[in-house]
Amino acid sequence: MRKANLFRIAQIFFIILFLVPVSGCKPASERDTVDRLLSYLSSAEYPRIYQLLTEEARGKITLTELSQRYDDIYRTIGLTGAACKLAEIKDVDEKHKLALFSMTMTTEKLGEFRLDMEAPLVLEGGKWLVDWTSELILP
Repeated sequence: MRKANLFRIAQIFFIILFLVPVSGCKPASERDTVDRLLSYLSSAEYPRIYQLLTEEARGKITLTELSQRYDDIYRTIGLTGAACKLAEIKDVDEKHKLALFSMTMTTEKLGEFRLDMEAPLVLEGGKWLVDWTSELILP
């Protein structure tokens, strides 16, 4: 009986050990998705941005194309730094929200400037994802 209990405890331990890291990879809320997006925008982590996109957005642009667009524009303006700050998340309806944020960019050619931006969010498959458009590079 003791071995059966130890075996059951070991099973539960391994299930928890496996599920905790996996569950941490999925955005739990719209705020979590937006926080990730803003962090990834600030640090130019294009593959991570791409993971946050809706299925429809991924159908319109590949990871390579998305990365190339950001790189081309940021290289043209001489981007040396970026910082994003969330203003608010507005409810549109049950499955749509709009994240309003500002992005301050420091560039070699234009100096420092601030852009007010919007990121449309869609509830898809139980997760909040970004309905990406090119306006998330420069509006």
